[in-house]
Amino acid sequence: MKQILFDPIFLPLILGVVIIYALLAFHLSSSKKVSFLFGDIFTIFFLCLVPKLVIFPFNKFDLSVLSNPVFTLASATGIIVMAFYGSSFILLHLYYHKYLEHTLSILKDPFLGTLIILAVCSTFWAYETEKTLRATLVILFLSSLAAHISRRYSLPKISSLMRISHTIVAFLSAFYALAKPSIGIHEKGWKGIAIHPNFLAILMALSVLIWTIDALNKPKYPGLSWGMAAFSFFILQMANSAGAFVTAMLMLMMIGLLRVLKSLTFQQAFTAIVLFLVLGIVIMILLTENWVSVLSSLGKDPTLTGRTEFWPMLIDAINQRPVL
Repeated sequence: MKQILFDPIFLPLILGVVIIYALLAFHLSSSKKVSFLFGDIFTIFFLCLVPKLVIFPFNKFDLSVLSNPVFTLASATGIIVMAFYGSSFILLHLYYHKYLEHTLSILKDPFLGTLIILAVCSTFWAYETEKTLRATLVILFLSSLAAHISRRYSLPKISSLMRISHTIVAFLSAFYALAKPSIGIHEKGWKGIAIHPNFLAILMALSVLIWTIDALNKPKYPGLSWGMAAFSFFILQMANSAGAFVTAMLMLMMIGLLRVLKSLTFQQAFTAIVLFLVLGIVIMILLTENWVSVLSSLGKDPTLTGRTEFWPMLIDAINQRPVL
């Protein structure tokens, strides 16, 4: 009897079909609890996709692959991405009737709306029309999902879902860094399941912030919140990103300052803000005068790892089209 072997190439396609049917079950479910659970799972999965993870299944559902010039719809990944997000868009609109309204609400914000309109219109004058169009479509759909999440959930609920997604990424990143260093470790430091240590570090900086805020709000299990904040900070350190470290420290200082100001009278708070501004100006002057030494202490060179070398070329390109 001839043995039938299963071709692994069909695994992503099968997984995509399973998820699509899960979305249909979410829509057809008569139980609100089950429907809300599906909605939460979808949101957590979407939040996990944001930092561009490199392991299966996250890498197969990353919407940014649409902006890749080599991406084609006539592939297993193409079918999965388009089917998953296309069905998600339809089902979210059918189940939450205000989904399109939430999407259009982005344009009501003068700054965000202008930015998105500019991104869409930039397709007409871009050097790479196809690449720009692909990237614009990704921005539009991600923005619509973000708008839906912000309207669908309260801020505490969004924070809760973000903590869950960050915890998933943190533990998987630690696992791959320790158990599979060929994937989880970069020459710069830990990258876990992210594409680069900087991506992991930025995510962990945000994780430190939201877990710290949760711990300060006196949750049911404060030890868990402080423990996850410490674990996120540990991964942030292992990622070896000076920028993310400085960002995390500044945000923690701002949290501390705001908590202090809340406990003061108006006169005391005003005095504290003035002193803080004076201290900030002094620190800024010191950093400006000694910026080379400060960068060296953070393990950075004065060119910011070659970034400043691109700035003159960018300025020249801007001067060619100062308006557009």
